[in-house]
Amino acid sequence: MLRFKLDYRFKCNCGKEHYTYIKKVIVEPDALEMVSECLKELNIGCKGLIVQDVNTRKVAGEYLRQRLSENGFKVYSTIVDRPDETNVNKVKYEMIKYKADFALGVGGTSVLDIVKAAAQDAKKINKKKIPYLNFSTTAANNGLSSAVASIYERKNDVEVKVSKATDPPLAVIVDLKIILKTLENSVTAWMVPAGCGDIIASLTALKDWELGRKEEGEYYCEYIADLTKASIDDVLINVEKISAGDLEGLKEYVHSLINSGAAMLLAGSSRPCSGAEHLFSHYLDLYAEKKGLFFGRHGEQVAIGERLMSFHHIKHNQEGWWKEKKYQPEAILQFLKQVKCPYSIKQIKVSKELAAEALVNAPLIRPERYTILHKKPLNKEEAIKLIEEAEAD
Repeated sequence: MLRFKLDYRFKCNCGKEHYTYIKKVIVEPDALEMVSECLKELNIGCKGLIVQDVNTRKVAGEYLRQRLSENGFKVYSTIVDRPDETNVNKVKYEMIKYKADFALGVGGTSVLDIVKAAAQDAKKINKKKIPYLNFSTTAANNGLSSAVASIYERKNDVEVKVSKATDPPLAVIVDLKIILKTLENSVTAWMVPAGCGDIIASLTALKDWELGRKEEGEYYCEYIADLTKASIDDVLINVEKISAGDLEGLKEYVHSLINSGAAMLLAGSSRPCSGAEHLFSHYLDLYAEKKGLFFGRHGEQVAIGERLMSFHHIKHNQEGWWKEKKYQPEAILQFLKQVKCPYSIKQIKVSKELAAEALVNAPLIRPERYTILHKKPLNKEEAIKLIEEAEAD
């Protein structure tokens, strides 16, 4: 279930005013048929731009274009591929050219990131916000409801991935029949398990956030932490239904991703859901990009990072670690196995030496984001010992 109120502004006990901004969330087996009505309820205009890739056009994009046209909307469409400056600029100028009242992103993370970034850039030129809706054809991470886009940009003749702050989506729409098909297709079957890994990674991220508050005086919000924890609990409770591809279980899973993304939206950063386990993943990505290698998907990497960091927390932050049995490494290992998410560096083809290198250097990636690896840095020998301890399970 959704654990936050839609389109809700409130003064929090943390001292800040929070605003959820998202006005509609539709997670249903026939969500494809509900988009027109959703747009009418939002009352944001009749002229729209559908942004999709070649695959998601076949899955949902072309059908949505036809249905929206039948319902009185004037809809343009465009095809994109990778989330880079070229595609962002292309979509930005098409938004302006067609005087779009709204954009509808149809696809996975890459397509949705392009829409987010393009809408943000178009607003700067147009001096007018272009609201966008996320129609997600995949559910592999918690970015569905977040206000951050990851875009490849060239800096000093080197292409790097940059996180860009954006406006949040006005609506998040997910058709569960489409998500079920990703589980049934061997090419896309990794997506839901990886998304489960992304959610579970918040177990160590939350404890890193608590460390930041305790030792660095960092801003912390109990409401946001509880929202993040609820997203974890909901996938743990529904693990059997999720792993079986049950529609009710998948609905709870997608809601968990949205809840997790909303926590980041309210925090104004990825802090509630991103700690040392994500820094470990970022290092692997940077290394892989330089060498032209592939070390698994984001959710898979951070799930493995969570396992490593849970052992590190237990050893050096035992008083602050979770007391509940369901959050302990052995229980999380069983969860990852049940949803078929990788839990060992071997499964993503990362050597012990490289994993140790990632753990040693991870704190340097974001020195300002205090984590257990900042509190207790590791040398290579200690990192290898930690990996061997975690991998022994």
